[in-house]
Amino acid sequence: MSEIIAILPPETRKLYINRRNVRDAHERALNDQRMNELKGIAAEKGLFNSGWYLAHMSELRTEFINAVTYGEFEEALETCKQYNIELTRQLCSALEDAARAALSTRYSNNIHTTARGLGNLSVPDSAIQSINQSIQTKMFSIMPSITVLIETARIADERMRAEEMAKTTPKRFAVGTNVRVCTPGLDGVVTHMGETRGSLGEYWHVVQTTNGERREPGCNLELIPEPITHANKPHSVVNYIQNVNQTGTGNSASQVGDITTNFVQGVDMVGLKHELATIRAGLKAQPESLEADEVLGALASAEKAAQSDDEHGVKNALGAITKSGWEIVKKVIPTVSSQVLLHYLKLHGMA
Repeated sequence: MSEIIAILPPETRKLYINRRNVRDAHERALNDQRMNELKGIAAEKGLFNSGWYLAHMSELRTEFINAVTYGEFEEALETCKQYNIELTRQLCSALEDAARAALSTRYSNNIHTTARGLGNLSVPDSAIQSINQSIQTKMFSIMPSITVLIETARIADERMRAEEMAKTTPKRFAVGTNVRVCTPGLDGVVTHMGETRGSLGEYWHVVQTTNGERREPGCNLELIPEPITHANKPHSVVNYIQNVNQTGTGNSASQVGDITTNFVQGVDMVGLKHELATIRAGLKAQPESLEADEVLGALASAEKAAQSDDEHGVKNALGAITKSGWEIVKKVIPTVSSQVLLHYLKLHGMA
């Protein structure tokens, strides 16, 4: 069936065609056997050239069409299982549409064959009308069985994949990590990672790709490795060790040769204290609320720690501010200079 072949992934088509041909030959042999049995009964009763014989022959043709069609879709699902193809709702819906299209075509061909009759005899009109009604209403007798077959396979595949995921440790990718979205095959950067497991027992991530943002589970992401370099190549080039102290918005340096660079990132505590004080003053001008009071308290603690060059204390104080608290801070930040604070937040993964 060309419809099924077009729906299945390319790597599965050769196996499917072989399975389908074996199945079709089996069903055809059974149909030939039943036809011969019908001929024997008709000859024994002297009904070989009769409407009774033609009506039963038409029924056998319909049974053969149903059996062949059901068998082809059963083989398609088995092929997907063998190749570990996920039976998505979209794929299963396409298979159901293909089944109805195949049955419509085959039932139409059956009408032309049946209408010719045998010699001067023709099949009763009731038999032809029954076939016509099935074509017009798309209510083929085998279609419910095919629908149940496809949906049963889909549920079993979904359950199997869920069980496999539950057995594995869910993957988590930090914000800023370069990843590959396995399906549909896009590269991107993680911009957000869920803190708790979501559906399927996975951690969900927001990935920025060239096609826009995508929300993906960890199981559909792969780490893009760092580029291969000559860092470990044995040769006589002098190895340099470069220490770069980065303060505020940071500095950059470049050298030729094998370089080991240690970045010691620091923070301008005096500037940070000044900015925190300015932000606190701006917040005090905002409408009073319990949450704003908590933010003011945290900023005051951070300011005090910055005055004492206690970077750990600053981190703890700012880390106590909730997400909604930072939203309050953001309303004030545009009105003041906050480059040192922003640098500090980025340095500690808080922004």
